[in-house]
Amino acid sequence: MTTFRLPRKTGVYVMKGDGGRILYVGKALDLKSRVNQYLRLQDSREMVPRLVREIRDIEWIVTANEKEALLVERQLIRKLHPKYNVMLRDDRSFLLVRVDDAAAFPRFELVRRRKPDRARYFGPYPPAHTLREFLRLLARAYKLRTCADRQIRQRQRPCALHAMGWCSAPCVFPEKNGDYGERLESALGLLSRRKADAEELVRNAMWQASDSERYEEAARYRDLLQALGDLWGRQHVEAPLPLDADILAVHHGPLGGGIFLLHVRESAVAGSTSFFHEGLFSPEVTDLESLVCQYYERRPPPSVVIGAFQADRIRQVALLMWEEQGRRVEFRNPRRGPARALLDMARENAVQTYLRESRKAESRDALLQELAGAFGLPGVPERVECIDISSFQSGDAVGSVSVARDGLLAPDEYRCFHVRSDVDDDLSMMEEVVSRRLQQVSDSPLRRLVVLDGGRAHLARMLPLFAAAADRCHPAALAKARPDQGLEHDRIYLPGCREPLDVAPDSRIMLFLQSLRDEAHRFGVAFHRKKRKKRVLSSPLLEVPGVGPKRRLLLIRHFGSYRAVVAAPLDKLLEVPGLPASLARRIHQHFSASDKGAENGNAG
Repeated sequence: MTTFRLPRKTGVYVMKGDGGRILYVGKALDLKSRVNQYLRLQDSREMVPRLVREIRDIEWIVTANEKEALLVERQLIRKLHPKYNVMLRDDRSFLLVRVDDAAAFPRFELVRRRKPDRARYFGPYPPAHTLREFLRLLARAYKLRTCADRQIRQRQRPCALHAMGWCSAPCVFPEKNGDYGERLESALGLLSRRKADAEELVRNAMWQASDSERYEEAARYRDLLQALGDLWGRQHVEAPLPLDADILAVHHGPLGGGIFLLHVRESAVAGSTSFFHEGLFSPEVTDLESLVCQYYERRPPPSVVIGAFQADRIRQVALLMWEEQGRRVEFRNPRRGPARALLDMARENAVQTYLRESRKAESRDALLQELAGAFGLPGVPERVECIDISSFQSGDAVGSVSVARDGLLAPDEYRCFHVRSDVDDDLSMMEEVVSRRLQQVSDSPLRRLVVLDGGRAHLARMLPLFAAAADRCHPAALAKARPDQGLEHDRIYLPGCREPLDVAPDSRIMLFLQSLRDEAHRFGVAFHRKKRKKRVLSSPLLEVPGVGPKRRLLLIRHFGSYRAVVAAPLDKLLEVPGLPASLARRIHQHFSASDKGAENGNAG
């Protein structure tokens, strides 16, 4: 075994594999001792023997203290995306309601993060779809605007919401909205109060409107009252905890580990978040502070986080959050009482997360093993890709690549290509896209199974392109069923084999590749439509340097149509308000030159 002479100091270690590929990033108070735990297989995780077999080199960065190590580790994980690190990829955070008082007529905006912009923020609120419905009804009840700022600037007459009595149309009738601020504050009062107080306010308003025979208004308050109940209705467990608290639990097993967070808001359980990763630390070496640091990097932390923390180690995370986010977060490890009961609940759910997700991971691993055996690969494919071509009457052709990472679809690795060559046959277009894709991944050491959407002809034509990457990229083809030709099912073809692979139409291999092909087709069609729409709807005015969407709209509004702009003499263009004289001359010259070119072409 290779000997690595690491120092006995605090820092971050980076484990590398073949070709310098980053395998794992970790931090340690004693670099030498921690890395030796791996090399001597003293870590109980199942992934450790595989990781150690792949290690070719280890680099390290010595830091002044554990807090600096936390920072460096987090930055490296985010930048390098190591294979064996726990990646809390769910970047979603609870929604906040933002109100910008600097606007003439503020509205409710939903955001994920607070900014130092002097706007007011309310929340966070876990049930996103319920919050959206509640704000929609809240705006209707108090007749507040919901449209974006750019829509207000373009609005010349009231919209349908005003006609239905749901908006007071401050965009068109600002003089009639002198009480807009009062209505807004009344609406915001519901967001800033506790559930019981808010329900009482809405219920009183509903009965007042009903007693005054304003039945439509009463109905709006009735709907708002129901939405208010739905907003908090998911919270079933009462907890004597502060306003905001998260309870974090981890469970480790032979196939990895499950992470479960229980979110408490308004002294009630409001939601949960769970993760699973085969590289999760075992309980003996659980690095909870790294998980906490990574999870709250893109989310506002609550006032309290509960978990099996070690006080001397979690203190560095609390200090880091205070420096980065300006918020004091208290970390607790309760031994008894209601908080301990919630931690036990989270632990049980972490166990269930592990059991549920580990079965799926085991199934995916078995699928990849089946693929490797059926396709004669030297090892399990780390990526499975499908390449498809989308075009319409040979125009705007695009190539698309869908990717599965470790048996799961990985949309972040999907790619699309504009077909550059002036060809109209599917084989030539596929050849260009495959060539460019192989060039794109030429530096990657990952083993790939590349499935072409086509038959034997496609595979035979593309086979020479794979010669340079034969050790890493292995081609195959998936041909669609042709009932009219007696071919009732899809078929898989391998290089050098005239007959299709002998797999059942409903086998896991076939269903997996079909789903990957469907993804490539869906992704490619969406990109193709976007490209075609852009070409069809693009205005020749935008071809003039200096003319963007706003000036295009200015010109069309001034002259009435695109044709009138093209036919306009220079003196008329110079009269357009807000249009620079130099740009007016450029527009005139551009279309004059185009007309002369067309005349010369016709004459030729």
